[in-house]
This record gives sequence, structure tokens and C-alpha cells, in this order.
Amino acid sequence: MASVQLLKVTNTIDKGVRGIADNVVVVDNRVAGVDDRVKEVNDQVKEVNDQVKSVGDVVQAIDDKITAVINGTHCFNQLKQMFNPNSRRW
Repeated sequence: MASVQLLKVTNTIDKGVRGIADNVVVVDNRVAGVDDRVKEVNDQVKEVNDQVKSVGDVVQAIDDKITAVINGTHCFNQLKQMFNPNSRRW
């Protein structure tokens, strides 16, 4: 009789442990899914950072061209004044 009771208790504990193990597997799978999503977000953030850097490079190139135009216009105006026969400088 005692062995039958012990066997019942053992089976009950075994079922409980299996249930816990199943829950651990479910949680582990969910964590793996979250890890995958975090990796995707990290990849997207890296892509956005690369795009921002690209925009920064374009803005810098435009700024350089504007500076060259301004400097060129300034030099052109100085030359025009130097060679203008009506200039007061002569």
C-alpha cells in the first residue's frame, strides 16, 4: 500500500516537473523571438545611421559648392572692378 501511494506521489511530481519543463521551453522560445526582433531593430537603426551619414555627406558637398560659388563671385566682382574703365580706382 505504501508503495502505491509513493508511486502516485512520484507520478504527480513527475507531471509537475514536465509541466514546468514545458513552460521553460515556451519562455525560451519567446526570448529567442525577442532576441530576433531586437537584432532586426539594431539592423534598422544601423541602416538609418548610414542614411543619415549619407545625407550629411551630401549636405557637406552642397555647402562646399555654395562656398566655392560665393568665393568665385567675390573674386569675379573684384576683377570686374579692377578692369572697369569707369572705376574710381584709376
